[in-house]
Amino acid sequence: IPSAIQVKLLRALQFGTIERLGENTPRQLDVRIIAATNRNLASLVEQGHFRKDLYYRINVITLELPPLRQRKEDIPALVDHFIARFNERNHRNVRGLSRESMNKLMRHDYPGNVRELENIIERAVVLCRGELILERDLPPLNSKAPWDEKQKNYEQIMAEFERNLLEEAMAEANGNKSAAARALGITERHLRSRLERLYPEQ
Repeated sequence: IPSAIQVKLLRALQFGTIERLGENTPRQLDVRIIAATNRNLASLVEQGHFRKDLYYRINVITLELPPLRQRKEDIPALVDHFIARFNERNHRNVRGLSRESMNKLMRHDYPGNVRELENIIERAVVLCRGELILERDLPPLNSKAPWDEKQKNYEQIMAEFERNLLEEAMAEANGNKSAAARALGITERHLRSRLERLYPEQ
């Protein structure tokens, strides 16, 4: 947070008031602050990059969330949450994972933390042909490629998977969009939207 913003935030927390842009009259606040960071604020305070008074003002109750590899018991609940999210986003009806798929996820160490699991489930929901995510729907999880490289190419990889999926469905339906949409478990309108996004020149 820039130093100027830190000062304003501290003032708002200290006195419980703010001034809107263009106004001169303070307005009373009634808020609770929940702050999250992946940085070591105590270290930043020592380095002079974070105000000590603001640090002690927001550091009332601290909850430390360990990386996913240290709390694998959370994976099933996170998987259910992500499946529900990507079902809605992609108009799918995936109900869960096979036992083999879940075992594979539980064995992985997740160098990319929760975001890596989220991306794995999004990919699986897009590729899944039935109601259960199978091992074939999951990426190779023992890859030696660094996670930041995978993250960098994620959008490109997902677009390629989606393109192959749509092309296969359209080929099997002999170009009939209604039939292809039914096979994919999505609406024809959604299929047309995806095709227009992938092939804007057509």
